[in-house]
Amino acid sequence: MGVDIRTVLESQALASLAMLKACIGECPRDQFHERHGDYPFSQVAFHALFYCDFYLSESEEEFKKQPFHRSHAELFEGYEELEYRPARNTYEFEFLMEYAGHCARKIGEELPRFTDERLAESAKVKTNGISRLELVVDSIRHTQHHAAQLGLRVQLLTGKETAWVERGLALRG
Repeated sequence: MGVDIRTVLESQALASLAMLKACIGECPRDQFHERHGDYPFSQVAFHALFYCDFYLSESEEEFKKQPFHRSHAELFEGYEELEYRPARNTYEFEFLMEYAGHCARKIGEELPRFTDERLAESAKVKTNGISRLELVVDSIRHTQHHAAQLGLRVQLLTGKETAWVERGLALRG
């Protein structure tokens, strides 16, 4: 069976991102900055997107130099997500949808370029010795974890369940 791991990783990363994006799209706008037991919806969505973006980066420096970040410098200022403290910023719907598009494009550009050797290397954005392959899988799980949290919020608020996305290759940015 000729399965290419990069294609599978890209498909599943895009599928989890599509589910997160659907949750963002289905959240009632008057609830976007409301707390529902923990952080506001917009902060949780941003956190999931931020780490999807970060974990695909070669380094923290490269991550911060991206044109998308520079063009939204006021929203990334201080990079509070990289610190272990409660987030303060909230984010608007349009920005989060744009950020989701950025992440989809990055997934589509970066994952197909990963060689077997590069997947086996230690990830440089985490210092615990995790391989890049495991970090990609961890990132997919992280995105899906928050999509599930936000999906439940949306379901409790609207009665509408978020649709399951099996594969994401059709969603390339």
